[in-house]
Parts: sequence; C-alpha cells; structure tokens
Amino acid sequence: MHHARDEMPDPPRGAPGRLRVTCPGCPNWLSPSSRIELRSSLYTYYSATVSKLSGGNDAYRDGLTGRYLETRYCFKFAYNDPAELEYFYGAPNRIRFSDGTICTLITDLPPNATLSRRSSDLYQDLYTSAYVQTRLCLVLALSDDALVTSSRVLFPRDVCDRA
Repeated sequence: MHHARDEMPDPPRGAPGRLRVTCPGCPNWLSPSSRIELRSSLYTYYSATVSKLSGGNDAYRDGLTGRYLETRYCFKFAYNDPAELEYFYGAPNRIRFSDGTICTLITDLPPNATLSRRSSDLYQDLYTSAYVQTRLCLVLALSDDALVTSSRVLFPRDVCDRA
C-alpha cells in the first residue's frame, strides 16, 4: 500500500539506523535485522555529525563516517552539528539539522582518493599515483581523504574546482 510522503510522521530523535513503517496493521518499529519488504512505505535514517565545507555552498561532511554530502540550495552553516540523514524510497532524501532545518540530499558518497599536495593546484592520489589538477586551490593536503568528482574536489574542510 502506497502512502504519500506528506502522510509520513517525522521520526523521533535518537534512534539511528531504525526503519519506520507507515502502513495500517504493520508494527510501528522494525530493527534492520527484521526488515520486511514494504519499499513504498519505509525509510531509514541515521545519526550524523555534519560540518559545512568552506568554499562549497552545498557541500557537507559527516564527521562520524567521513562521507561527503551534497545538497541543493542549502545554505545552512554547520560545524559538528548533530543531524539525521533520512533516506526515503521513492522520494527525495534529506538532512535534518538539530535546529529543525531540512535540506534535500543530492549525493552521499565516501572518499574515493587520498590526496597530497604536490605543487600549486596539483594533487596526487597516494594509492593510484594519479594527478588531480585544480584551479586556485589553497588546500595544503597531506594524505587527506577526499572525494574527486568531474567538476570539484571535496577535501575534509574545503571544496576546490577542478581545472
């Protein structure tokens, strides 16, 4: 049975990694080990400690997992802010900050490179020996876990454009 996203109640705070079921006759809470297939009516959420990256309006990093989070039009400043990451099936995922601000979550990705600065605007991945060219990037990286995309490099505290 499909329920609109607006009918879903907000999750209570402090129960990370639990699944919420919103169908009539179903138990209210299920642990991940007893997950049932009700894809259209469940979502998961996890606790996070979120910090906004300098130079990136829509870039955050989860301090608990090291994952990089990108949002759309989210201008919320956060530094080690407790938050919840909410993953919906069939609806946009989102970040819920401790002050109640909610932003749409576009990507949630782990680091894919360990970068060290070699020269001005040139970084090297220590595992693949590949080079990454940036533009006007002043990050003094030394074995920093980073997320390299086609247009940007997300470092633990900063974001730089690729050349």
